[in-house]
Amino acid sequence: MRTSLYPAYRHTSRTRVSRVSSSDLSIIAVTIFLIAVVLYSFFGADKDQMTTAAESMGYTNVSSTGHAWFACGKGNNLFSERFSAVSATGKSVNLVACKGVFKDTTIRID
Repeated sequence: MRTSLYPAYRHTSRTRVSRVSSSDLSIIAVTIFLIAVVLYSFFGADKDQMTTAAESMGYTNVSSTGHAWFACGKGNNLFSERFSAVSATGKSVNLVACKGVFKDTTIRID
């Protein structure tokens, strides 16, 4: 019979699953919200800048009519706004102003 200096060791480890508490989730949600607010304030849609861009192209009586959902297509366009204006020829037109994070305002005729 063989004897060992060390007794038989049976390794039984139970792994603990750490759960995220509701207070941790609220801290994470508030942090994400604050980051989004800061990013929007630096890179967000500025209606005055979009209006100025439309007026510099010869449009008059430019007024915002709301957000333009999915009007700017793919790419680096995160913010969009729909405008109504009068063209240089006197016709009423609908415009969409698109703006990206590292891109200036682009005016599109809707």
